[in-house]
Amino acid sequence: MEEVTQEYQEMFQESLKKLRKEQQETERLRAIIREKRASWKNQMEPERHRIETEFNQLQSILNKEEE
Repeated sequence: MEEVTQEYQEMFQESLKKLRKEQQETERLRAIIREKRASWKNQMEPERHRIETEFNQLQSILNKEEE
């Protein structure tokens, strides 16, 4: 009986070890994704602002022409 208990205990420990490794890898990948998301947002913000400014300028020109 003790052999079986020991065997299952070892299997459990091995499974737990694998799960912890997977959890660490998942956390590492989530951190990378957060960093990339922030980087992309920082890169896109000036472009978004430029496009918005250009749009407003063009809209203003069109409004003046319609008057």
